[in-house]
Amino acid sequence: MGVTSLTSLEGKVALITGTAGDQGRVACAVFACECARVIGCDIRAAENEETVRGMRAGGGEMTGFAPVDLTDPAQAGRFVAAAAEVYGGIDMVYNNADAARFGPVASMPIEDWRATISGELDSS
Repeated sequence: MGVTSLTSLEGKVALITGTAGDQGRVACAVFACECARVIGCDIRAAENEETVRGMRAGGGEMTGFAPVDLTDPAQAGRFVAAAAEVYGGIDMVYNNADAARFGPVASMPIEDWRATISGELDSS
């Protein structure tokens, strides 16, 4: 996860959700390459911390919060408030988090359907 300075976002703060997975890690790297300060979160703490270590090892600036369940409005609110305090504000948001359960719709248990819809549409 190396970081190459392009400086177009220098001094800006990017809040990125879902930073424990591959797409979130790539998003962190892209924003860091542009010299943004990254604040990330995920429900998976160990993987989120791995992303933070990778970004810092590559020369990027990142702060991570985990576990954060964005389907819980109280947790989402606390995360955003804490994230804004880290660098004095937030300039942009990349909402990457998801909570989909996959399978054929015709045979998907209703609990999986509801969890997917909630995770995709109700995440704060």
